[in-house]
Amino acid sequence: MKSIGLWLLSLALLVLPGSVLASPERLEADLRAMFGETGTFEIGDVSSPMLSFGSRVVADTLIYDSGHGERVLVDRYTVRGDYDAPDAVMIDGLRVEDTRSGLTVVSVETLNFEEPSHAVFPLQNESLADAWRTEGLSVDNLAIDLASDVAMELFHDTPWADGRGRLNIARIEGRELAADRIGLLEANELSGEGENLGELGSGSFRLASLRLVDARNLDIEEEARVGELLLSDMVIDTDRLVGAFERLRVDGDTDDGEGGVWLDAMHLDLNRMVELAPVDQRTQMRMFSNVLTDGTGELDLDVAFEGRWTAEDDMGSIMSHGVVDMANALHLRLDMDLPVAVPTGMEPAAYFAGLNDFEDMTLLGGDIILHLEEQGLFGRIAPVGAAMAGISEQQFIERARTQAQGFGMVLGDDVKAILMALVGMLEGNVSELTISASLPPNSNLDSYREDPLGLSEQLSIRVESR
Repeated sequence: MKSIGLWLLSLALLVLPGSVLASPERLEADLRAMFGETGTFEIGDVSSPMLSFGSRVVADTLIYDSGHGERVLVDRYTVRGDYDAPDAVMIDGLRVEDTRSGLTVVSVETLNFEEPSHAVFPLQNESLADAWRTEGLSVDNLAIDLASDVAMELFHDTPWADGRGRLNIARIEGRELAADRIGLLEANELSGEGENLGELGSGSFRLASLRLVDARNLDIEEEARVGELLLSDMVIDTDRLVGAFERLRVDGDTDDGEGGVWLDAMHLDLNRMVELAPVDQRTQMRMFSNVLTDGTGELDLDVAFEGRWTAEDDMGSIMSHGVVDMANALHLRLDMDLPVAVPTGMEPAAYFAGLNDFEDMTLLGGDIILHLEEQGLFGRIAPVGAAMAGISEQQFIERARTQAQGFGMVLGDDVKAILMALVGMLEGNVSELTISASLPPNSNLDSYREDPLGLSEQLSIRVESR
């Protein structure tokens, strides 16, 4: 038996040349250090299975009690491979409990790290924690109490920061994760319910998948960048919003000269939203719903805003295209082509990729075109507006015409032409309106905001309707 043990040890050393064999004593010491000196920490058993040849060490039944109402329990903690450069760290049965209420605030069925930088997360060492990374991540069956400290840390800068309820995620997978970067993070089968969920109010939601790609500089808030964010098949049912969408995609990687936001197949159940609204708001919301949906109470829309930039020498161009398509209501399209001066001493590509505040841009002319196509919305405004005012439709339209002429006298002929075309849509005589504006050779957005009444003098505007 003694010779067999020596043979197994020799084989392990041959199989794992140059590696640091997993040490039960070292794992126990690191786990105790992770939780610090406060509270109490217990481990049921720490061992290295014989047939693993020292390449695996397992700690069973971990219990940490902070003494301040928080308890952390882990069924099993496994380190596989070289201890200083593990192949994997696997955590089974992780739970965080509130001992005062008896509630489980966080639970995870399995949590696996592929090739993490440390066998045990250096929780008490800030510099090492900032340097922590892992090549891969997988999480099964994560549940979080939204009122917990963990949730507050996750959602501290989101509308859910003060929420109460539960969030469940069936599966999370990630690649190339660190304190300052996420190569890929994908969550599937998300669901939640709760109260005070920001603008969503109180209720529930389901999301088939969330995908985050190439998020960088996460440790510096003003420099943080997200390559792509994709939400698929979301259903929302709260006291403020009832609806669903097929896909929301955000392309924030401007390094390649392109970016945008796309919202596909958004559906809003305005009837339900009216029913859930406060009593004193229902009449106004119902009228609004009738105008938008022709009385069906079901609103469908698609939205897309995409842009790209090009750069050459000391000048560049920003081009964008936006579309809002509201079924049986209206179609809105916006196109911009704006040449931009690049600040002296800056590379054009670096300038555009790092641009956060468009108000600082120096515009070298350019064109903006807004196209509005009536698909039923304006035809429904006059009857509803007349009913609310207690007058006939014709009187309502004539009143709108008089107001358009009055504003035109103050703001100029171009604005008058736009407003009169909108009145024509109310009458049913105009179905399309196109507004084209050419910018002067040297300007910025601040100059237009400071003198909005002078826009018609600063811009060359052309109005077409049919």
